[in-house]
Amino acid sequence: MKSNYYSTEKSHEEIIKERDEYIAKKRLEDEIKYYKEIKKQSIQKKEKHNIVDKFIKNSNADNRLYYFRFIFKNKVYYKLGITSQTLKERYGSEYKKIDKILYDEKIDSAIKIEKELKNQYKDDIFPLKYFNDGGHTEIFDKDILNLDIKWVYSLSQPLYTKGIINGRLDL
Repeated sequence: MKSNYYSTEKSHEEIIKERDEYIAKKRLEDEIKYYKEIKKQSIQKKEKHNIVDKFIKNSNADNRLYYFRFIFKNKVYYKLGITSQTLKERYGSEYKKIDKILYDEKIDSAIKIEKELKNQYKDDIFPLKYFNDGGHTEIFDKDILNLDIKWVYSLSQPLYTKGIINGRLDL
């Protein structure tokens, strides 16, 4: 005769199903927490570094400040600089190396601002001679001006789930 202890015991399949549902639920909670943190950091980054909004645009200024992204050996870099020309004139045949122009405006005190930015982000300067065999002191291996914000997923919409089916998350 079986004891009551064995008759109330869950089957192996039920235990596995509960475990899988628990794991899926915890993964979902972790994902939501992770994406909320990314969104929070991005908002803080935008608020903290809207430095270009402080620049005074002036179509009569002598120099323009530019900032662009380029890719070298499958790695992303950023170039800061000043010029009295357009970027096409400044870089000529090397203009095609530019992946994306993030900032290009004639502004007051462009030389001074470039110098201040280089000084402020001197620890992030990446010594790379890639354009016209020069300008290596204004190349950065990270987006110092935070103008190249990329989203892997759109976090403007909440993440909804339909439920957990067979231990898998159904989004």
